[in-house]
Amino acid sequence: MNNRFIHILLTTSYWLFILVLFAIAGMAALSSFQFPINFRTFVVQSGSMEPAIPTGSLVFVQSQPAYAVGEVITYSPEPLQANQTPETTITHRLIGTNEVASQTVFFTKGDANSVQDLDPIPEEQVIGKVTTFLPYLGYPVGFIKTQLGFILLIIVPATIIVYSELVVLKKEIVKMLAQKKAKNVANTKVSGT
Repeated sequence: MNNRFIHILLTTSYWLFILVLFAIAGMAALSSFQFPINFRTFVVQSGSMEPAIPTGSLVFVQSQPAYAVGEVITYSPEPLQANQTPETTITHRLIGTNEVASQTVFFTKGDANSVQDLDPIPEEQVIGKVTTFLPYLGYPVGFIKTQLGFILLIIVPATIIVYSELVVLKKEIVKMLAQKKAKNVANTKVSGT
């Protein structure tokens, strides 16, 4: 293999790595913050929805005006304040609804569980319906949200990128100064003759 091919391979690998890191960071941001697009991601951390949704999957959740029995929903087990991001979420299948004191409550069950969830879920605790999921992508997204993951997958690569750009900038400045000096020397010789 020649040096040019190796250079292209390394450059492509570098940018693919950066692209993957940005994608994972973006998905982690979608699960950590409330965005106006009404679209969130969450990591499935238990096997209660297997085999339909494997442990470690990244679920994409979107709020709906209404939910139908049979849909998979993500909800907060605790009441939420306005624009609050839940610390814990549960992703289970909606198996029934009821009206209690003019408020809709949902009954849910994990596909792998033998019994339904004990507590009915008030409609305001439902974050949204699972529109799709990516198996196993939840592991890196969950890891990036830890302190070690943030350091290894965000801080270290960002430091490497900044350092490499500073090295390139320094080389360009040295090159420009050398060209300017050579031009000044050439002008001095021309004017001196």
